Formats: sequence, structure tokens, C-alpha cells
Amino acid sequence: MAAGHCDAPSALLTKTKPATAVAYQNLGQWFEGKGQLKCAAEAYRQQVLLAPGSANAHLLLGRALQVLSVGDEAALELNRAVDLDPSSKTARLALGALEHDRGNQVEALRQWQEVIHLDPDSITALDWIAKTRIEAHQYTAALDLLSNAPDNEDLVVDRVVASSKAAFFEQAITTGMTAIEKHADWLRLRMAVATILVQRNRFQEAIALLEIGLQSQPDQIDLETLYLRVLVLMGDLSKSKPYAADFLKRHPGNFDGLYLNGLLERQDGAYDAALLHLKAAEAMRPDHFDVHFNVGSALAKLHRNEQAKAEIEEAIRIDDSGADVHFQLAGVLRSLNDTAGAKKQMEIYQEKLRSRALHDQTISLAAQAAQKLAAGDAAGAVEAENEILKILPEDAVHFYDLSLAEDRMEDFAAEQVALKRAVELRPDFALAYNQLGYLAIRDNDETAAAGYFQKAIASAPQYAEAESNLGSLLAREGKDAEAEQYFRAAVAANPRYTDAWINLAASLAARSMFTEAREAVHNALRVEPTNPDAVKLLALLPSAQPAPNRK
Repeated sequence: MAAGHCDAPSALLTKTKPATAVAYQNLGQWFEGKGQLKCAAEAYRQQVLLAPGSANAHLLLGRALQVLSVGDEAALELNRAVDLDPSSKTARLALGALEHDRGNQVEALRQWQEVIHLDPDSITALDWIAKTRIEAHQYTAALDLLSNAPDNEDLVVDRVVASSKAAFFEQAITTGMTAIEKHADWLRLRMAVATILVQRNRFQEAIALLEIGLQSQPDQIDLETLYLRVLVLMGDLSKSKPYAADFLKRHPGNFDGLYLNGLLERQDGAYDAALLHLKAAEAMRPDHFDVHFNVGSALAKLHRNEQAKAEIEEAIRIDDSGADVHFQLAGVLRSLNDTAGAKKQMEIYQEKLRSRALHDQTISLAAQAAQKLAAGDAAGAVEAENEILKILPEDAVHFYDLSLAEDRMEDFAAEQVALKRAVELRPDFALAYNQLGYLAIRDNDETAAAGYFQKAIASAPQYAEAESNLGSLLAREGKDAEAEQYFRAAVAANPRYTDAWINLAASLAARSMFTEAREAVHNALRVEPTNPDAVKLLALLPSAQPAPNRK
């Protein structure tokens, strides 16, 4: 160890003479505890030299190098740790995280899936896989993986995020609220659900959710920030202004504190004070739409129209989706005697205002539909969804939501019509294809069912439910070898999918592959130890493969 660079207590250094692997491990862990990662890595290198067959030594060195962003060497060490101890969940999790950061998602997923095979309840592995699928926009596969996941805040947040990104907003809210009823202390989940409630214009519900969280953790800055944002969106100056001022006093220099105080001051007519706060926020986040819009609005009130025009045009460059920014620009252009420009901006404003009104109407109807379906009023849900589709006649998600309500009414013909329209509008709608497959089976049209399941799999790689469904269909036709491939694909995509493990076991048993069948059943029982189908099948399976016939 280089003197002057990696100083450690003499008692620890003395133990490295004579050198032992344990002594260098202890030294490395001491350096790591002090945040001296380079020194820790050097100590772990010595440990590896002294104990090259130790998986733990390679793991410690690999993780230190990973934090130091020495990716290639870290990968070599972590792979060596896995080779020496294939059952090491810690090494596989670290290697998966490293490969994810290096952009090698296939290898990352393989490592995490191996962890789940070792431990079906591994929260970290399930969370990594779900987040990776969400990053890749594979929302169906993420939701499929999490459908029977352990009760954990990270995993429920993943489900909520995947549902909302797939445009299943009411499902996301219901999932989150159900979990919050059981786990009032899950603050990150509260924030995730509150954010979606705000997106759906349900501000009072979001405020109520956040206020309960603040009662238990009043100084949690992320929670405070979201609460302040929602207060400002609600437009209640009597409540938001004092809270914003207090927030900035407690968190001086905070971007949200500066920006939101500036916004409130602008709304209250204190334009010079607003600009002081807003300009400070703008310097911190020069690509923030709302800051530029509010700076421009304040400048316009102070009749500094050329500057206002520049700020508002920059806001539009960042995000052209809103209506109010065009109205504000129209007013500035009118003050600058640009009548034609002002007229054009007003036309854009009026069109966007009409779109916003329709959007708000559909949000309200969607909430009604979800509430009616939850209350058992499927007919009311169908009525609400049909009203939405009058406004959004080409919205695939709402045709799918309509099909769910029609399924509840057992109007399968209407359900099929809605699902077919959904896949016409969105040819990669895996959930709709999968449900069409179920309906085709119900109509005894197995050829059509197989086609729908294949389209579901093609639309959503790693969609375990569709893969298992196609496998079951093939098994019913006696094509057990082909069915096995789909069952194995299903359990690879979701190692916690007990039905797929059981189906795989039955398919293997049909070909007298009893050892592999028992292994598959045991994998099902590791996830659900009392699953009655798995217990029954295990009791029926012979304990050994049949002996080959003698000639």
C-alpha cells in the first residue's frame, strides 16, 4: 500500500505482515467505510492475489471497481465471482447492475433472472427487472412480472409507474391506493399516486394523500416539494403563499422554492419580487418551460415587451403543448403592434383550449367508469366508456377499457368487437390480443386463439402470460415438445409464474420426463408452497425416470 495515500490504523497494517487474505479484506473494508474506494480496491487486489479461488474476494474487488467506474475490470472480477460461486445472489445482482449501466441489458436481465431462480422473493432482482422493462417501454411485460410479486413498496411503485405509462391511469391509482390503505408509511408510493392524481385533475385527493404523509414526516423535502406544487396548481393563494415562503426560508436556494415563490408573486401582482426569484430559478434550470413562461408573463406586466416576447418564445420552444403560453404571446405581440402574429397565436390558443376541455371531460368520464366498475355497475362503466369514445373515437386504451366492462357483463360478442377495434388502432396491443385469445378458446376456435397469442408475444416480448397460454393450447393438441418451449419462455420471463411452472411440469410428465417435471413443480412450490395444483401434481409424479427398454 502506498504510504501517504492509503493511511490506515497501524493495528490493521500490522496484521498484513505476514500477508493474509483476511487481513487485506479487513483493511479494504476499513478503507471502504471511510469512503476511500481507491485504497479499498488496492487492498482487495492483494486479497485476490492471496486467495484467487475466493468468490468473496473477487466480489469485493469487483464492487469497489464498479463504484470507481472501472467497468471492464469490474466486470471481469464480478464474472469471476459468479463463476466461483454460481449461487451468490450478491455477485449476480452486482454484475447485473454493472451490465445495466454499461448498456448490456440482455446480460443484466439474465443475471437478475438467475437471482430469482435462486430466490423467488428477491425484491432487488424483481425491482431491477421491472425498471429495466419500463425503461424499454415494455409495460405489459413489467406488469406481468409484478402481477404476483411480494408486497413491497418498490415493486408497487413499479406497478403504478408501468400502469400509468401504459395509459392505464385508473388502474395505477387503484393499485396504489389499495397498497396505501395497508401501508400508510409508504411515502414514495404516496408521491407516485399523488402525481398521477394531479395529472388526472384530482387535486383535492392528491392534497389529502400528501397531507397524511406530511403528518408523519413533515421535513421530507421531496414530499414537501410535491405538496407545494399541488397547492400552487390548485390556485389557493391564502394557503400556498405562506407555505411557499416558509419552504424557501427552510430551504434557501432550492429551485422549486425560488420558482414557485416567483410564480405566486407574479399571480399576486408583485412583479419585481417575482422576477428576482424567477431569474434565480432560471439560472439554475435554463430549460424549464414554466420558469420562462412566468418570467415572460411578469415582464409583460412591466411592459418590457421585447424581453417578454423572447422569454415566452423560449418557453414555446421547450414545450408547445399548452394553451396559456400562446395566449400570453398573443398579448405581447399585440403590444408590439404585430397584429398578424397575435391573431395566429390566438387561433392556436383557442384550438388548444378546445382540446384541453375535451381532455378534461374524458378524464372525468374515465374516473366515473372506474368507480362504477369497482362498485359492480358494469353497465354504467360501459356507458361512461362509450361517452369517452364519442370524444376519442380512435383511442385504443379506452376500447380496451370498454372491453373489460363488457366482459364483466358477460357480453362477450361486444367485448370481442371492442378488442378487435383496439388492436386495429394499436397493432402492438398485447393485452388486447391475449384477451382475444381467451375469447377464441371460449368459442372453440383454437386456430384463431393461437394466432392471437402469437401476436401478443410478438407485440410484447417476455409477456409470460401469453407465452404460457400458447403453451397450454399446444399441450391440449398433444404438441408437448413445442408447448415446453413456450412454458420455458414464460418462466424465464417471470420465474414467479407458478401456473407456467405447473404447466411445464405437466408437459414434461406427458413425455415421461419425470425428473425434470418434479424440478418444475418444486420451482412452483418455492413461489407458492401450498399451491394445491402443484402439491397434487407432485404427488402423482413418479420419483424417477422410467428405465429404458432392454432389447
